[in-house]
Amino acid sequence: MKLYDLLQFSVCIFSILAAGFWLRSATTTLPNLTKNLSWDGTGPFPDALKSQSRWSAAGATCAGMAALSQSLAVVLPYLQSN
Repeated sequence: MKLYDLLQFSVCIFSILAAGFWLRSATTTLPNLTKNLSWDGTGPFPDALKSQSRWSAAGATCAGMAALSQSLAVVLPYLQSN
């Protein structure tokens, strides 16, 4: 398997992972804000937001890796030909 093929494969994998992580982030159930309200950063609502943020961060990381892999796949052939 050539480096180009490996990079293209990693783009596919990272893209699928990003979509999955962002889907998980989007489907996080947020509890009722007025029920058991706590202003000290603890409780079910802040915990759900933290979980949602972690899933979203994982999705963004995978999307960044996919973009980096795609960029390298585009640039490397030009660098190797010179």
